[in-house]
Amino acid sequence: MDLSHSPCLVECPDVSGAPSLETLNLDGCTSLHKVHPSIARLKNLKTLNLGNCKMLHCFPRITGLESLKVLNLSGCSRLEKFPDIEANMESLLELNLEATAIIELPSSVGYLRGLVLLNMKSCKNLKILPGRICALKSLKTLILSGCSKLERFPEITEVMEHLEKLLLDGTSIRELPRSILHLKGLVLLNLRKCKDLRSLPNSICDLKSLETLIVSSCSKLNRLPEDLGMLQCLRRLQADGTAITKPPISLVHLTNLTELSFSGCKGSTSNFWISSLIYRLLHRKNSDGIGLQLPSLSGLHFIENLDLSDCN
Repeated sequence: MDLSHSPCLVECPDVSGAPSLETLNLDGCTSLHKVHPSIARLKNLKTLNLGNCKMLHCFPRITGLESLKVLNLSGCSRLEKFPDIEANMESLLELNLEATAIIELPSSVGYLRGLVLLNMKSCKNLKILPGRICALKSLKTLILSGCSKLERFPEITEVMEHLEKLLLDGTSIRELPRSILHLKGLVLLNLRKCKDLRSLPNSICDLKSLETLIVSSCSKLNRLPEDLGMLQCLRRLQADGTAITKPPISLVHLTNLTELSFSGCKGSTSNFWISSLIYRLLHRKNSDGIGLQLPSLSGLHFIENLDLSDCN
């Protein structure tokens, strides 16, 4: 059933007489303010799209929807509450709550054990994430970008092997829990513009799968963990616009690193760039086939020795 972009549709009708319904598209029904409770009992429904229903302010209690795979509520800017989950919804793969007015998620979200994507981008009223979020064992991508009132990421009390992407950019998070080490499969951690972030826990060095770490524009961040060189899979480290004055010397051990940026930092990193980073890059084995270019040396007034030997 496709009723998308029906600007005069005010209320979705009773659909209990259509038990075989698999897809219901109400995207862009800008006058829709109420969803009939019968929708939440459709056991064969696989896709429910309520995107950009800007007048929708509540969603009925979920008592069915055991076959649902995609639930899209993005752009429902008046939706303040996500209902408790009172039924088996292990088939749900994608939950999109982007740009809603939701303040917190219920702890029952932990029952969505098949969830792969949880998108809460630009949920500017979101303040609380439940600890039960670590029960989402299948979760691969968690997007919290632009959740400007989110100050705390919950303790991760259980191992989450499948979470690959954690986007926390633009939040008000002040610190990450030490239990972040339980994100064994994390590949991307984005903390860009977390302006209240002051430090990273040393346990971040246990994320052996991490390939990209972004802390750009974290203006209060003044140091990185000393053992960051243990992240042997790390390829990109972006720390532009931070307060870091002396990156850890252990970065020289990051043999897979291809992108490293500290531009715009408040302090001088000149000695580090010359004595360790450039030295390591220029002495990598030529067998990797990667062309290397020396960065600008202007303004580095205190160089005493620059060794470019064996740089074929």
